[in-house]
Amino acid sequence: MRQLSEKMIKEWINQPLPEVFYPREPDLAKYLDIGVKKIVAVTGFRRVGKTFALLNLARQIGKDSCLYVNLESERIPRNVGFLSSLLDTAEELFNKKDLVLLLDEVQSIPDWYLWVNRINETTGHRIFISGSSSKLSSAELPTQLRGRSLEVRVTPLTFLEFLTFKKAPAALLTDADKKRLLREYLTYGGLPEIVLAQEGVKYLIVDEYYKTFVQRDVLDRYKIRNDQGLRDLMLVLLNSNYYTLNSLSKSLKTVQNQLGKATVSRYMHYLEQSFFVNSLYVNNKSVKNRLKVERKHYFVDGVFISKFSSFSQNIGRLMEHAVFSRIQKDLFHESGKEVFYWKDSAHREVDFVLRDREQVQKLIQVSYLVEGQAVPEREIIALVKACKELGCRETLLLTWDLDQEFKYGEYNITLVPLFKWLAD
Repeated sequence: MRQLSEKMIKEWINQPLPEVFYPREPDLAKYLDIGVKKIVAVTGFRRVGKTFALLNLARQIGKDSCLYVNLESERIPRNVGFLSSLLDTAEELFNKKDLVLLLDEVQSIPDWYLWVNRINETTGHRIFISGSSSKLSSAELPTQLRGRSLEVRVTPLTFLEFLTFKKAPAALLTDADKKRLLREYLTYGGLPEIVLAQEGVKYLIVDEYYKTFVQRDVLDRYKIRNDQGLRDLMLVLLNSNYYTLNSLSKSLKTVQNQLGKATVSRYMHYLEQSFFVNSLYVNNKSVKNRLKVERKHYFVDGVFISKFSSFSQNIGRLMEHAVFSRIQKDLFHESGKEVFYWKDSAHREVDFVLRDREQVQKLIQVSYLVEGQAVPEREIIALVKACKELGCRETLLLTWDLDQEFKYGEYNITLVPLFKWLAD
């Protein structure tokens, strides 16, 4: 192990770091001096930019102060003994006892958390770990790391970051340019490599991401034998707006996949742990009743809908995904704040209910409405009825480019184009 450790450290020292042409959040350097010593867990879907964030930190502090290692490498033994060998060798070669350790895809090593916890508590080293599994998230971390870690989530590009990657700063664009670029953003998503790729190869990259994710992050990681059952479940999800565990099980039976409700529940948990799917529950004070009602679901990036779903040409569906991604990112570090959807017995619906603990703060509806188009009464009635039921007065209707405000009874309805809201 000593020989391999020394070889990998020397490779790290000699390899050039990537240039930062497109700076983006998160900036991990700000977590080096927060007053307390925490293990920083960098989480997110595959290929969203976790590795780039770690390497950007290395560039900022200097390679003589840190060590980066990709623990998914096939050369690395799958045991914590290698981590100890690597650290001992690094301390000797760097002649330092206070390195910044950048451990990429750390979940690849069994019992990694025991080693990380020991090093954090008994040495002067600072530790940043990354992974494509929510087992690194604050909700899923092993007991040994609770209270000793801080989660930093990396997501696909926001619309503003997308504009930076396209070298099209929002302040210099016309509204027509913003709408054109928004359509591209909704269609091809915000995964950095895909954003930078030529249009003809974007979907080829999506295909490869999808295959790699299914095989390595779900089938292999969770040792699933019924691989076709999982693939069929994902296609059902990609081609539906709502689900219950029963409805998913019934849909799979129509394609000759006999997955019971318990198995479907387990597979859904795996997809959520891997950051591919997020489930949105109906707004209901009773958790028991909430679990009975069908859930809405959103994917980590809209490009998977564009490529694999019958909703690929449904601009309203893609708009709704972009709004959910923005809301989820905004609420990530907001303790007690949650998002739900609202639906009544007449199937009137409001897409997003933003709550601060039990208090409803804002209702957001998303609709593909263009300039000059009348606002459908169903959209207004749903918002007003939800306002009355939930005791909320702040509403927002996000449109394609319809921008206005009007009063409906005692309620003010504000319409804002999506490109403006996302660029705010």
